[in-house]
Amino acid sequence: MSDVDEHYFIDEMIIAGENQLFRTLWNTSNDHMFIVKRTLDNAYINEKINPALERFMNVKHGQLDNIDLKDIVNEEMYLKIVSRQKECIEKNIPITYEEKHIIDKKERFWTTTILPIVYEDNIVRTIGISREITSIRYAEIALKNHNEILEQTVQTRTMELEKALADMKELAVRDKLTGLYNRHKIDEVLGSEIDKSKRYNSYFGVVILDIDNFKNVNDKYGHNTGDIIISEFATVLKQYARKSDTVGRWGGEEFLILILESSKESILKFTDRLKEKIENHKFSLVEHNITASFGATVYLDDDTVESLIVRADNALYESKNNGRNIVNFL
Repeated sequence: MSDVDEHYFIDEMIIAGENQLFRTLWNTSNDHMFIVKRTLDNAYINEKINPALERFMNVKHGQLDNIDLKDIVNEEMYLKIVSRQKECIEKNIPITYEEKHIIDKKERFWTTTILPIVYEDNIVRTIGISREITSIRYAEIALKNHNEILEQTVQTRTMELEKALADMKELAVRDKLTGLYNRHKIDEVLGSEIDKSKRYNSYFGVVILDIDNFKNVNDKYGHNTGDIIISEFATVLKQYARKSDTVGRWGGEEFLILILESSKESILKFTDRLKEKIENHKFSLVEHNITASFGATVYLDDDTVESLIVRADNALYESKNNGRNIVNFL
């Protein structure tokens, strides 16, 4: 056998092998395969479909061979097919696309690739293969929905945790019985106001007040009643104080009010009215009126938290020693 004959024989064997491989794929594949022919008058003919596609379409073998696509699919689908066929043929490149159809009231998805083939008769054909990916798409949709729910859950939990943290921080600076700022927070606010006063040359007042003869309330009515009186007393202070003022429980039956932008005159006016309001308030569970003694002062240059408190406390001490239910200013 000559070299030429040997090469020819080998080529024929390769072609035969390729044809056999194609026939095997065409007849046994579960993917949908089809060949579409475009005629010279631009008609698109379904030249052949493989057995898998015939089973899917529930048609007999060869029933749809050499039939115009217009007679097989509706107009909307036909226009989509023609558009893709034209693109594939004119660009002479494989075209891959995804398609969706409603079958038995359910969305089903396929990914399809078509390739152009030009024969010697200049009749252009495309061969296509389509694989159903419905399960993949539904899995992706389920995963997306799950992730959205998970993301929303995380956001909700984060907000709940942030709120819980904020609540914990707030509780850490609040007196449990009255809801007023506790002593630690008042010290912090006083330090901040001193810094502002030094920076902006402003002034503020501090008032410490103490419920008069509170031990007698506990001894006569019990500590539970005493707690109720302290809680009601705090409510009176909150109602009377301005929004800009800071009211806190200094300890026991002692309270502190920080009054912004105040002079001696305005502080005395404020405390006299508050003293009268407390004296005239009808507290529950006790028969007698509740009164309070006041010690007041105003921020002076170079004051510290300690010096301010000492001065207000000394003023309170004088009020108690001079008969109670009075206001003293130092």
